[in-house]
Amino acid sequence: MSKARGLTFDEFEVGAKYISQARTVTEADVVAFAGLSGDFNPLHTNA
Repeated sequence: MSKARGLTFDEFEVGAKYISQARTVTEADVVAFAGLSGDFNPLHTNA
């Protein structure tokens, strides 16, 4: 059996630094997340 990739919540350490792949969050990403989560709060969706 292989171990799952990444860390679980309990494996993260306070103050530790992690390098991850960069990604630009686009308007389409925000709209898709709002649609999936039902979070249409103007604080999160208005420019």
